[in-house]
Amino acid sequence: MDMVCYMQEEWDMLLSSIRDGIIPDIDHIDHVREYLQVHMRADPQRADELASIGPPFSFPAWAPRIWPKLNMVHCICSGMFATTLPKMRSMIGPNVVITSPGYGCTECIIGAPFNMADTDVFVVNTTNVVEYLDVVDNQAHENILQAWDLQSGKLYQPVVTTRDGLWRYIIDDMLYVIGFDPRDGSPVFRYHGRKK
Repeated sequence: MDMVCYMQEEWDMLLSSIRDGIIPDIDHIDHVREYLQVHMRADPQRADELASIGPPFSFPAWAPRIWPKLNMVHCICSGMFATTLPKMRSMIGPNVVITSPGYGCTECIIGAPFNMADTDVFVVNTTNVVEYLDVVDNQAHENILQAWDLQSGKLYQPVVTTRDGLWRYIIDDMLYVIGFDPRDGSPVFRYHGRKK
């Protein structure tokens, strides 16, 4: 989405560079300009085609008209990144599939998609130790729960100990447990929001 927003802002510069085959003067690329420029070719026909379509947010389902072979977007779309999904869906249209590699945070990966077609549901799947605090309960250390203590329909905050055992984090995300994986009993959850 950042790239598409930048394309929106610099649409005329993008078309000009495609038309002329010259990388524009953009700050902070002097060290790579010569390596990029050798791969740039003038393509006035493509520039005219893009101009006739218009910039990114000129109409819904814009992206498949620009990239006709676009059939899947694979991106992180859990946690805070989920906020961009409605805008992305509007831009890519209803026929492009969105998949997610999983649910994670800065500290570690916590879950994998439970079903690749559903970007909202994850199953805990990690080599790290994940424990939980009930969001509405007293969040004291002695109230830490294990996966088998969780209940469907409740909110939990993950507590993650990384593989080396050196770091233990209380993650500020709230996870809504919707069930358990029939294969191994791991919690299946939806991201609910941030605690703070």
